[in-house]
Amino acid sequence: MHPRPIPAVVMMFLQLGLLSLAVHAKEKCNDTTEYEDDGKCCNKCPPGTSMTKKCEGSKNSSCAKCEDGYYNHEYSNFHPCEVCASCSVIGQVEVKSCTKTSNRVCACPNGTHEVTSGELKLCCSNCSPGEKITKECGVDLRTNCTPCDDETYSNGSGICIPCTKCESSEYEILPCAKTNDRRCEPKERVRHVTASKQQTKDDARVNDIVVFITAAFVVVAGVIILYSQFKCRRASIMDMESSKTI
Repeated sequence: MHPRPIPAVVMMFLQLGLLSLAVHAKEKCNDTTEYEDDGKCCNKCPPGTSMTKKCEGSKNSSCAKCEDGYYNHEYSNFHPCEVCASCSVIGQVEVKSCTKTSNRVCACPNGTHEVTSGELKLCCSNCSPGEKITKECGVDLRTNCTPCDDETYSNGSGICIPCTKCESSEYEILPCAKTNDRRCEPKERVRHVTASKQQTKDDARVNDIVVFITAAFVVVAGVIILYSQFKCRRASIMDMESSKTI
């Protein structure tokens, strides 16, 4: 008697089950700290190290620390440690030092800007507000600057910008200077603000008058009360003296 063949539907479900198990086997690896190799999860090397030998059988991957001057900032598999950057721009300073887990960070100091001159990169000094760059620096790192022309200004960018011109419907409330732009406001708004300020001054003046009158009233009332008390006491004393005489 021959064994009965397995129905096609059962075979399909078995295949789906095996496929599901395979998918779950792949999904169980931690993408950050592990990698999948030949159907199993192997450990990645942590930051500050690089892999020297991948996992075999039950053995974990072999990792070695980055050498001085090299770094690796993430978990990796067969990703070599990278050389730390050098502060190659003339005048740059180290903002963050090179470690086994992070690259060196360099920047031009405050008050300077980076300039490329041929094959050289330099940190040139900034011009002061009110000045423009006439020539970028050389190896001395000193930028040549001159004052802005009339009706132009610079806030320290090294470029002089034409000042804004007020329209006929505007008042100038801040004049153009070498270090700042002209500021204009609509005349209606200026009138409204001026009227509001005047009203505030008037209100303050009225308040001062009210306070003065109130204070004067209190003083006069106090004097009257004291004078009345004085007269009463004096009359009482005189009555007592008169009764003694009688």
